[in-house]
Amino acid sequence: MSRGTPTATGETTGKNPWFLGYSVRTERYRYTEWDGGKKGVQLFDYDKDPGELKNLANDPAHADVVKQMKALLPAKK
Repeated sequence: MSRGTPTATGETTGKNPWFLGYSVRTERYRYTEWDGGKKGVQLFDYDKDPGELKNLANDPAHADVVKQMKALLPAKK
């Protein structure tokens, strides 16, 4: 998935720079890292928040879940 506005030249700077995100999902959670985590991370709990309205990634109570989900992301070369 991506965010921002891609350009024909592949430019990644400007008002709305384009960058990629990678997600993993279990039955309960979806975890996303945007630009390798540099542009943010998201964790959503589908049992309690099926509409993905509350990002739990920075909630200390979910630190273990974040760690587990991060480990599921494929290694990037």
